[in-house]
Amino acid sequence: MQGPSEMGAGGTLIDWDRFADLHAITVPTLVIGGQEDTMDPAYMASMADEIPHADLTICPDACHLAQYDNPECYFGGLIGFIEKVDNGVAN
Repeated sequence: MQGPSEMGAGGTLIDWDRFADLHAITVPTLVIGGQEDTMDPAYMASMADEIPHADLTICPDACHLAQYDNPECYFGGLIGFIEKVDNGVAN
């Protein structure tokens, strides 16, 4: 099921692309992943740039399971984002 941003793409989702619709997301959104994730971190950053109220967390020394590879970064980013939303200061 790999999509166009992952590992050269070739799966069932190769032609499925919703990037142009990201601007329509109206809720605070966290884009989070690992520096060595199968989804290119630069692509994750471009997604976050398109979503009006998005934060981006890229965890160094982490892959697809960043919550295990770098839990300090992952959960720090997640908790920080939730606190921002709860305090009404999300982008």
